[in-house]
Amino acid sequence: MQIRARRFAIAACAAVLLPTAAGCVKLGSDQPPIVLPTLTSRPTASPSPQTKTDDQVLADSRNAIVRIEGVDCAGTYSTGSGFFFQPGFVVTAYHVVKEQQAPAVRTLSTRAGDEHVFAAQVVGHNDAADIAVLRLDDVGAESLTIADADPAVNTSVFSIGYPGGLPINLETGRVTGVDQDAVVSDGDDRRPLSGAVRFTAAPGAGTSGGPLLDATGATVGLVDTGTAADQIHFAVPATLVKKIAEAAAASPEDRSAKGCEPPDENSLVEVESSQPDAPGIATTVRAYVEGINAGNQVVDRKSGETGFEQAYRQLSGSRLTKYPTLQKFIGAHRQQISDVHITSVSYVDDTSDKVRLRYDYVNDGQSSCRTRSMEYAMSIATGAWTFADQKVLDTKSC
Repeated sequence: MQIRARRFAIAACAAVLLPTAAGCVKLGSDQPPIVLPTLTSRPTASPSPQTKTDDQVLADSRNAIVRIEGVDCAGTYSTGSGFFFQPGFVVTAYHVVKEQQAPAVRTLSTRAGDEHVFAAQVVGHNDAADIAVLRLDDVGAESLTIADADPAVNTSVFSIGYPGGLPINLETGRVTGVDQDAVVSDGDDRRPLSGAVRFTAAPGAGTSGGPLLDATGATVGLVDTGTAADQIHFAVPATLVKKIAEAAAASPEDRSAKGCEPPDENSLVEVESSQPDAPGIATTVRAYVEGINAGNQVVDRKSGETGFEQAYRQLSGSRLTKYPTLQKFIGAHRQQISDVHITSVSYVDDTSDKVRLRYDYVNDGQSSCRTRSMEYAMSIATGAWTFADQKVLDTKSC
């Protein structure tokens, strides 16, 4: 299993004002264009007085800020952040959801409403501006206000999101530039980011798509990318975020990533649950089972990691208490597992789900097949889904 909270390298042109003129941006290939304002003429707000403390900014905004997760067709699990700008609609960075199949949006349990995990559709996006709008079936009332003007240089700002998929976090900083031009590198891919807000609040990987707030709690940008080493970070300006987000919400149309090839009929793990977290949890289950089956064989040539080491990485909580060393884990898991079914997934709290599995297994040195039904407590407190606790429900002959 690969887990990714994207990290980027930046080539910044800090002293260069954006030279481009007004252009047209389409939310989809068949939608009418949205005419953007000339970026150098955007209204700029005067610095706002410090009306809230860091804790107040976080407390007043946290229920509108979401964790986004998904799996692409290669089986890579990734996380990001986003926020409600109106009920039922979330805005995030497009690179967060561009390749994700059926992204899942998770809200905090303190948010109004009975449901806290939602399947989301991409209903508008702008690749050049790196903005995406998601629609989900949500009745909560908490949303952030997007400012009508961009922040002035030296304005105090707060970057809030889920770094590496971890619990929500706030970083403080200041605006150091507006109308900035940068080139973002993501692996072998490079893309320009124009007219951006440059700031010093250090967002971690996984906070992309989260809000950049001022001291009044207004959203003055959408966190896009940055490098912690040199304290250069960029956000899409609020004026552009508002224009694209409101246009997509007014005329939503499903523009989610295209579906993957049908799964192999002999796939090791079959997902029967339609709960939005199930695809992400399945990547952990698959890594765990494939690791046990590989045993002491090397499964990652680059790192030299063995199958047992891969499986052991999927544990947390009481599972690690029971197996405090890799050798203890290996001694209890010398077996071959097959025909794994994720039969149900249910929400528990902000960082955990309950999962039921059924699988066949044969212990090393034996020939008799057994079928076991299990209930696991799965946790994302460490950033990715892990096996935190377990209970055997039933064991019988195959």
